[in-house]
Amino acid sequence: MNFNQFKKFFILFVSILFVSAILYVSYFYKNQKQKNYQSKKNLFDSLSFNFVQKLAYRGMEQFQKGLSEGNTQYKLIYEADSQLFIEFVTQGTLKTASSPLIQGTIDFISECLNRNIHLYINEKHMFSTSENLLKNCKESVLDLKIRNQDNVHFFVNYYNDTIGDGYCFFHALDNVLKNIIPNWQEKIFI
Repeated sequence: MNFNQFKKFFILFVSILFVSAILYVSYFYKNQKQKNYQSKKNLFDSLSFNFVQKLAYRGMEQFQKGLSEGNTQYKLIYEADSQLFIEFVTQGTLKTASSPLIQGTIDFISECLNRNIHLYINEKHMFSTSENLLKNCKESVLDLKIRNQDNVHFFVNYYNDTIGDGYCFFHALDNVLKNIIPNWQEKIFI
């Protein structure tokens, strides 16, 4: 191989290497950008979120939707309990369920099951499906009864029948619904 052939081969090799580097960097940058700006939907779909965390997330989404649509009931609840829970829900570090999250979750489940829900906490009627959500649904109402102690821990019958992981409301709700509708989890989109 003479010098001119070597020079051409070297230029071709460097050109291919340069183009490959550009393609790699652009691919890497694109993937990094997608990871950095990962949507909440992608976060929600991650395998690290279990069922109750996903249920909390859907309840948060429902509440945000109702609030942005001007739902009067949601506005009143939000004014009374404007505790910031969005960050805790999206990070999977919820401490307990707040009123906006409970209402959003009740409405989300109501919509999925196409049934109105009345939620009783410590034998007192506390939450119901929002008035405007299922206007045409006249089917039977689901009466869900759970308990709460110290405004922190939710459970069904006994204090320790739900996990105290910050998602106890959702565990209790899941257990109560399983007793009424055994395959209820399959009927909702999570």
